[in-house]
Amino acid sequence: MNRPVDTPLRFRGRLIGGCIDTLVHLVGSVFGNLPKFVQGCGAEGAILYLENAEMSPTELVRALHRVRWAGWFDGLAGLLIGRSAAADTAGAHELRYETALQRELAGLSFPVLVDVDIGHRPPQLMLVNGALAEVDWSAADGGRVTQTFA
Repeated sequence: MNRPVDTPLRFRGRLIGGCIDTLVHLVGSVFGNLPKFVQGCGAEGAILYLENAEMSPTELVRALHRVRWAGWFDGLAGLLIGRSAAADTAGAHELRYETALQRELAGLSFPVLVDVDIGHRPPQLMLVNGALAEVDWSAADGGRVTQTFA
């Protein structure tokens, strides 16, 4: 999102994340201390992945604000956004899903990939929290996430 489309990306780190509809309720609790997880990953780094099941674009904006304000984006190696299963808005003057993501994720200091094959829409590939992942993406070849369970 914050790099030219044709720039290849490669980053790695420990995976953490899931459905933002659920995870947003953990922000600020002892179960949602993502900054501590990121710090514990040290040199391995951390990759946050999120996907949206039912949030409208305006609800998503509020959730992403809350996540950002809680420090969930601090120190990440990268961010993966899965395919949204939520209905998009249709009105000409309503906030669209893609615009919401662009506005909320602009200016982050790490790579962001959107429309990754995870979440509530097929092919619903699975990411495992805590797995060490390496992400490779290029416009020419598409993307690949390799997980190591160690």
